[in-house]
Amino acid sequence: MERLLTVDELSKILNVPKGTIYYHSTKPDFPLLKIGKHNRYYLSEVLGYFNIANESEFKNNVVRNCSFKSEYLDMGHTNSKEG
Repeated sequence: MERLLTVDELSKILNVPKGTIYYHSTKPDFPLLKIGKHNRYYLSEVLGYFNIANESEFKNNVVRNCSFKSEYLDMGHTNSKEG
């Protein structure tokens, strides 16, 4: 099962400011899960929202090119092409 991400984690993975995530979170069709007052996100649903055609390739590029690779992998993600 895919792990739920916080705003901080999602913004690091997508390499965007947290404000961008908060902005899109106000849109009614943006995929998020409200847990009390907290928003949580599934990476696959957010990527789908932005119509990223090849999710695995995107994730592999993020892992390969970012400075927080170990944090990303510690979150339970892999950098394999199996997704």
